[in-house]
Amino acid sequence: MSESLVYNLWRTKTIVDEIDGLISEYNYYKRPPLSKIGAVGVGIAVWWVSFVLCFVLARSFNYLSLFEVIIVPLWIGVLFPQLYSWYMRENKLRKHRLRMLEIEDEVEGKVELLKSFSEVPRDYWYSYGVNSLLSYFQNKRADTLKEALNLLDLDIKHEERMGRLQTLDMQTHQIRVYSAKVGHRWGNQPN
Repeated sequence: MSESLVYNLWRTKTIVDEIDGLISEYNYYKRPPLSKIGAVGVGIAVWWVSFVLCFVLARSFNYLSLFEVIIVPLWIGVLFPQLYSWYMRENKLRKHRLRMLEIEDEVEGKVELLKSFSEVPRDYWYSYGVNSLLSYFQNKRADTLKEALNLLDLDIKHEERMGRLQTLDMQTHQIRVYSAKVGHRWGNQPN
């Protein structure tokens, strides 16, 4: 195991972690201010308030029909959250546009820095990959970068297989539960 390789991995890890932080900040600025559930909640609240107002106006002044009492609040309840969300998102993007451009430049600079010194191939420039490579060297599971990369690929394939097996196991369980229910309904006893 080469000390310079471990040092290179530490530097790569530091920069990859910085890139991850910058990307998280960038995504925060791009995230819509209202979630879909929040928009539905606001829509229902706005619809209810506008419905009550239209109903009171219709009863007080007798100039709104029943159709208008129902349809107008419905349109307001549907459009208001969408317009509000769009306005807030655009306002947020406008407010943070300069910082977002700075983040893009910083990420590009850090990627160029990684290209210039990192011995780790570009396909492994993510937190889990670099941390795993580093742990293989620290735990003496690998002596060369090639061995560490092969171990990482095997670990990733193993995790994918385990995920598929877990999904298959859940599907098998659901089928057994369903067939037990169906068999019970028709008088058959489950095995």
